[in-house]
Amino acid sequence: MDNRRAKTKSCKIVIVTNIPAPYRVPAFNILASRLKKEFVVIYCNKSEPQRVWDAGEMSHEHVFLKNDGKTKIHSDPNIIRYLYKISPDVVITCGFSPTCIYAFAWACLYNKKRISFLDTTVRHEAGLSLVHKAVRRIVFSMSHAFIGCSDQTAHFYASYGIPDSRIFKSHNAISDIFYKFAHNGAPKYDVIFSGQIIERKLPFFFADVCRELKKRINSVRILIMGDGLLRNQLLDKMKLYGLCFDYAGHMPQSRLPEMYSRGKLLLFPTQCDTWGVVAHEALARGIPVITCEAAGVSGELIRHGINGFVLPIEKKVWADHIQRLLLDEKLYDQMKMNAVDASKEITSERSAQGIMDAIQCSIKEMKISK
Repeated sequence: MDNRRAKTKSCKIVIVTNIPAPYRVPAFNILASRLKKEFVVIYCNKSEPQRVWDAGEMSHEHVFLKNDGKTKIHSDPNIIRYLYKISPDVVITCGFSPTCIYAFAWACLYNKKRISFLDTTVRHEAGLSLVHKAVRRIVFSMSHAFIGCSDQTAHFYASYGIPDSRIFKSHNAISDIFYKFAHNGAPKYDVIFSGQIIERKLPFFFADVCRELKKRINSVRILIMGDGLLRNQLLDKMKLYGLCFDYAGHMPQSRLPEMYSRGKLLLFPTQCDTWGVVAHEALARGIPVITCEAAGVSGELIRHGINGFVLPIEKKVWADHIQRLLLDEKLYDQMKMNAVDASKEITSERSAQGIMDAIQCSIKEMKISK
């Protein structure tokens, strides 16, 4: 028993990831409370262009390789210096940036346990070159365990022949503030758009759906949250269509619960999202979500006909389902209840446990209390 305790005490874990994310930091804080000084997160940068996130309190030990918030492509050989200094027993790499590859190579060279931690899907990786796919095969063949953010990520790992026994789930969980915020006022908006206003998020499809809905319902009230390269084009199109909307811009994390509570439905179209934290945020505020199969949350968090709809990207189909929900009070109230229930199934505690389970898989003899 004493030998096992000594071994556990000396076991150090390092996670190498891009930037602090509000859906990851709480889980890392939980891991730090369990592993104490044996857990360190190395961030490539403090922030990235187009990702102005408020990650909240960071009570876990961490290091920033850069702190300028300007570098999007992460390639920093200094990661090697930090790994030598920390001397971890387990290295968890979150992606295939050059920095993560340096860390993975160091772990291989010094015979450290290696875990791949990805937020991706088969759809998201479909357009990769043969070289990129070869890199994944090499990394996967030399990894001891695998962590993904969803069922779709698990399916991606399985497509590379990785057995279920080595795949663990750590969802992108939302902050507790979404459950603590109390709001009893009537919703002001019928539909909400929340996220980056970029091509991948299909903002113009959102506008077209709202225009189609306006033909069926006299007054459609719309809230748009977020920012991005297509912001002005989207707002111009909304005005051209004669839609009644408010643009709130980028919202800090602390304001999001209040803003979601002002709406009835979240529309979440996308060309490809590995998960979709905005959908989870909306559900926690009792807001049903309409999305598509390209979102990682579809079928797992968003259940068709239960707490929202998973639909093809066709404006008339979306307008049909939105109209049905807005006019059927009984159906809407049931979906609203189901939304809150589903949101509570995914927590930072469970996300942290998924990482712990992967660590235990990679080092069978390490005993970590659950």
